[in-house]
Order: sequence, then C-alpha cells, then structure tokens
Amino acid sequence: MAYKSAAANKEAINHLTNLHVDNQVRHHFQHACASNQSFSQGLDNSIDTQLVEPPYLHKLGIAYNTMLPAFVCLICGIVIQPSHIVEHIKNKHTESGIVADRELIAQDVQLYGLSDQLPSMDLTPRPAFQGLTMHTALKCIACPKIYVARSSMIKHHNIEHKGIPVPSSWPAIHAQQLNHALYKSFFPVIPPAGAPVPHAQAIIDNIEAAMLAIDGKPSGHRLDPRLVSPWLKSNRWLELIKDKPIHELRAMVAPLQPNEFSQLVPAVHRLFQGSEDMFDLVPELILQRLNTPDPAKT
Repeated sequence: MAYKSAAANKEAINHLTNLHVDNQVRHHFQHACASNQSFSQGLDNSIDTQLVEPPYLHKLGIAYNTMLPAFVCLICGIVIQPSHIVEHIKNKHTESGIVADRELIAQDVQLYGLSDQLPSMDLTPRPAFQGLTMHTALKCIACPKIYVARSSMIKHHNIEHKGIPVPSSWPAIHAQQLNHALYKSFFPVIPPAGAPVPHAQAIIDNIEAAMLAIDGKPSGHRLDPRLVSPWLKSNRWLELIKDKPIHELRAMVAPLQPNEFSQLVPAVHRLFQGSEDMFDLVPELILQRLNTPDPAKT
C-alpha cells in the first residue's frame, strides 16, 4: 500500500516547481493528481537534502539521488536506469508531450558516472530514499522478510515457518522499492520525522487508544445457556477442549500424515467389507427402510 494524499500531491508539485522542472512535465504531474486522487506520494518534507538537479534531466522530472546514487523519476517515485530513460518518458509520460533528447541524457549520465547496475538492498532498515514512493509492508515475525501483500506473507510463512502457527496479523512497517521490474523487491526504511504511520498500524493504535479510554474492566461476554445446543451438552466437547493449547487443537484436526495410523485405512476397508457381507442376513423390510430417504414419512 502506498501513501496517498492530496496534501502530498500539492507538496510534490511545489517541489517540482522549486526544482525548475519543465512546465510541460509539471502540468503532466498536476493532471495526474487531478484525475486520480489516490496518486502515490513519492516525496517528503526534506527532498532537497538528497536530490540534485541534473542539467537536462531535471526538465523531465528526473532528479539525481546522491544516496543511492541513481536517477529518480519524481512523478512515478521509482529509480530510472540510464538506458531506460528515453523509453520511460515515451511509454509512461506520453501525455507530457516531451521528446527526450538522447544526446543531452548521455551528457547527464556521463556527468554522474552512472550505469544500469543498481545497488542491492538487503533487509536492514535504512533511512528512506527521497523521491521513491513510500509503501506499507508487513514484517515476518520469524525472519527479516517483508511483503506488501498479505497473501504473499501467508505463503512465505507456510513454506518457511511450518512449525509456527500462522499469526492473525503482522507488524506494519515502512518500505520502498527501486522500480517495478528487475529491482522490484521491497526493503524496509526508516521514514523521516513526520511521515504518516503505516495504515494498518494506525488502525491498531486507534483501537488500543479506544480500549484504554474505557473506564473500568469489560464485563465479558455472557453466553445465554439456551444458545448451547443439546448436541454440545451431550458430547461434552467444550469440556474436552477447555484450556487445551492452540497447537494441540490444530494437531487434532490436521490431515493425517502418511506415517500416522497406518492400519486405519485397512481397518475401515474391513469394516465396510464386513457390512456388505452381512447384507444377506438383514431382513428385506429393514433394507427397504435403510434405502428410503425419510422412513418416518413412508
């Protein structure tokens, strides 16, 4: 999930103005914000501390991040490799009407000595890179891995941490990615002061604050005895599972492994075979009743 807000869009437009970005590019950015209220935030309050204006590329909305180091598209919030700049402007920003000059781009690339090789990002938290979109990610409780999609985190947990029960939630952290292609892996970052709290964590904080604001202790849930079915009362299932650890309860209902109850299947087969052999001994009237959908109505 990327942080998205109208205030961030307005701030980004002001930053583009301060960086002397070409008017066509700035108008293209404004149009993107106006047509899509959920435009991703790719900038923060201290943009000038990391970003430098390349002589030509700044007119295309591309800045040079000194900490990466790499070129960053301020509109898309991703890193642009030097050999991909012309293609990126042509395919992603056609509405701007800008035609990139390959010769001038080559001069900027030579000025900063950049190549298409981008730095590899491990899972050690680092200060956020300005110009890149900030996302909300989930951090694994058993290893440093992070994922933006909950489904990806569940899949990772089931494969890498089979012995640990799947949690109902994971810590929400800030994360960034270099681009959406070869370098699309997310890495954790430390946001600048005043950055938005991850959405999921904000919800949890609000719930905890509301709970603390309640005077006294909750009275607890009182179950109406009339809602307990006679079946549960007769088999005493609730008494059997009371105070049982969660992992034991899960083991009770888990599918059988190949090495468990090896004689169970043959025993069931023998039971069915024995029942079939007794059909000839059962009176015909009883067999008719057994074969009737609802004997009480016939």
